[in-house]
Amino acid sequence: MRYKLLFPFLLAIAAVVFCLEIALGPVKLSLKEVTEALLGNSEEKYEIIVRELRLPRAVLALTVGFALATAGAVFQGIFRNPMAEPYVLGVASGAALGMSIALVYFKSYYLLFSFGAALMTLGVVYSIASTKGGLPTTTLLLSGISVSLLLSSLTALILYMNARDAAVIMFTLMGTISNATWYKVKISLLILIISILIYLFTKELNILTLGEENAKILGVDAERVKKILLILSTLLTSISVALCGIIGFVGLITPHMARLLVGQNFRYLLPVSAILGAILLSVADISARTLMPSAEIPINIITTFFGVPFFLYLLLRERWGVKL
Repeated sequence: MRYKLLFPFLLAIAAVVFCLEIALGPVKLSLKEVTEALLGNSEEKYEIIVRELRLPRAVLALTVGFALATAGAVFQGIFRNPMAEPYVLGVASGAALGMSIALVYFKSYYLLFSFGAALMTLGVVYSIASTKGGLPTTTLLLSGISVSLLLSSLTALILYMNARDAAVIMFTLMGTISNATWYKVKISLLILIISILIYLFTKELNILTLGEENAKILGVDAERVKKILLILSTLLTSISVALCGIIGFVGLITPHMARLLVGQNFRYLLPVSAILGAILLSVADISARTLMPSAEIPINIITTFFGVPFFLYLLLRERWGVKL
């Protein structure tokens, strides 16, 4: 019953935040002006602001937040570790390296390079971690960390060697939705397709949280399910990084927020996490372009500012029983 009331409430909040995304910015618009611009009954400059700048940006913020939160919930379930997050397998570092190379040498193809490098990173990590007995979770985690450190070093080397482009690369990698386009929105629709595929495995995810041995006893092929979910979640992450750069904390804290609301059942946890992620990233994007009128703040700074206090609260709550 609580979920039936909570879900429409969160959707209503997401709708309000979506409208604020379109209305707020350096040029503030009223609801009437936004409606007229959408209908084509206003000045051309307002139509351009709403249709070509803010509307695709608002949609992209929702979909990327949706993706990161979904991926984060899946990773935490598979690894059975509340510290797991979407970038744990080094995909973000791979995408960042591909994006950095493209922004220096092939600017028109930075989305393709970023996504391709992320998938290549996934393949390398899986190859290192795979054994005849399957895909050990601990080995996979350590492989991801090692590869991530190596790729981060290569990205730093590119920045050092190309000081002229370093500022542009750093701003993009630190997360931004300012360069949203309808082309990117079309690509982001893949997120919804992949998420639907993930939701088909909610029963298996619930069983996996009991441990792989118990999963086998209950008739679940743990290795197969784990590989499918890791690949799908990594695809969500790589698409998000390719579109908007690295945005921290959304995939880490939103599953925790969802658990506080609906518990551990992935049937409810996944959709609630996804909507919370969409809301959080949209609010962060609004903050990024309104807190400093003279310049836009990289969105990763905003999500970290929101995320760290909440994460510290969770640590206090879990470890010492402190309730604030």
